[in-house]
Amino acid sequence: MQPNLIESARPGRVAAYPFRERFRALQMVALYRCGRQAEALAGFPQLRVRLASELGVDPSPQLSLPYQAILRAGSALGRDSGLAACPT
Repeated sequence: MQPNLIESARPGRVAAYPFRERFRALQMVALYRCGRQAEALAGFPQLRVRLASELGVDPSPQLSLPYQAILRAGSALGRDSGLAACPT
């Protein structure tokens, strides 16, 4: 996993910028690659509800596509390739 991907996916960054779908998508992919699929999936509905209630919009494909790939356990997300780079 690239260092900038890890930095963008940090929980503090996601919390500091709650409407930045890219940060949430990167966090979801990073969690998935570390074998934490349930946590990765939990981020999507939280942001979807917040976007709908506060801004009146649906998630963009930038967020919904990784979510769908995680649901399908998509090999395109590289779960096996990122395991060695996961922080403990």
